[in-house]
Amino acid sequence: MSNETRPHPRILVVGATEHSEIGKAVARLGGSPKFATSEEGEAAREGDFSALIQVGHRQNLIPRSWNVLYFMDEDTEGRIPTYHDKERLNFPYHVIGERPGYAQEFVVDRGTADHYGVHELCLKSIIAPLRNNPDKTPHLIIRFPNESEWDKACDGYIHDQDIAMAPLVAENRADPVAVVLWREEDEDAEHNFVYLLPSVTTHRSEWVARAYENWSDNIPTLFPALIDTGSDEKWMTPDKACLHRELVAYQDETELIVRERHAHAETLLLKRDQTDANVQQGMQRLLYTNGEPLVLAVSQALSCIGFDVIDSDLLPENAAARNEDLQVSIDGNWTAIVEVKGYSDSSGKARDLNTLRRYAGIYEGRKGLRPDAAWYIVNGQFSRQPREREEPLGSSPYQIQSFAEEDFSGVVISTATLFLLWKDVVTGHRDGSQIMDHLKSCKGAVRYEDFPTGDV
Repeated sequence: MSNETRPHPRILVVGATEHSEIGKAVARLGGSPKFATSEEGEAAREGDFSALIQVGHRQNLIPRSWNVLYFMDEDTEGRIPTYHDKERLNFPYHVIGERPGYAQEFVVDRGTADHYGVHELCLKSIIAPLRNNPDKTPHLIIRFPNESEWDKACDGYIHDQDIAMAPLVAENRADPVAVVLWREEDEDAEHNFVYLLPSVTTHRSEWVARAYENWSDNIPTLFPALIDTGSDEKWMTPDKACLHRELVAYQDETELIVRERHAHAETLLLKRDQTDANVQQGMQRLLYTNGEPLVLAVSQALSCIGFDVIDSDLLPENAAARNEDLQVSIDGNWTAIVEVKGYSDSSGKARDLNTLRRYAGIYEGRKGLRPDAAWYIVNGQFSRQPREREEPLGSSPYQIQSFAEEDFSGVVISTATLFLLWKDVVTGHRDGSQIMDHLKSCKGAVRYEDFPTGDV
């Protein structure tokens, strides 16, 4: 059969079988789809097909006349399908980088999504699985290459940069995780679109149908409009018409529930973002500040746990000299001096322990006895996310051991641990007195996992 007489649409499917969800959705489009292996897909000729629907494996070069629906997988990296025309690359190699799976929020770009009629589809098939990520699986972000990346990717080809990219779904209102790509040509030109979707995308049959509708609107000669012969109730049997009405009612109810839940999610996101905007006044000062704000946050945390806390600078005997930041006590019978430090890149400095030793000597000179404990509380590497930070003075275990063996109880503890303990007390998951008893008996490095859970 020649290309002229072969029925449209002519769709190449790579990475999915004819019995899969995508395969069945493509079959409903009619025409002559071809289900191919990755190797067969690479060898396909431009004139043989009008569109490509692909899952996973990346084709490096795609004829410029094809429309594309591309579902990434976990192994997709570096670059995406790229249009070519002999010696000219007509689509750039887009950079795809891995992003850890704990983004603050994902949002649908209303302008783009509404234009392509996929707003609700983005919410349920992309946003929902991205947010429901208890294992914190990394996801991919998409961006245009910079000049050096262009030169490296093109590898001798001439390249033009008349490419447009519009986000469908973005992380933190910035980095896209799902996009539409097209070449910027004359307004009257027929555009070819690439839908680039993340590996978590669900409802893939709906994406096939929606992509086809958009292609049909754009190039009806290659993608004839689908004729719906089964939803006209006038020509249904009574039994089928009754079931059809039940189905439509159920779908409408489901759509309403989905919209309401997503509206509630957007409200919760807004409230959370407002909380983040006030981070400097909240508990998270323990995680992302230094200096006086950090000392104040530590004081508040220890007070909430149950300690009596005094700002050492307010003591009359300390007016003329630099001393420890805080003194904490329990019923006036036990006292620890506390030095608080924050470092953007360092996990702590061993010299701070010597400073505490000196403060312990000053305390003894004034009180006639050594403090019961000396605590080094450090917000180390606060430019990183808490889970990415090293333990305080992790590269100086002998310094910590020596500090622990002083005639006072030397303790090294991170503000991240203090944050979790404070949070436990506020939420009722731990009893403050149990935390105080444990801290009172500690020496050396103290970690959150060391604290007994007990019965609250």
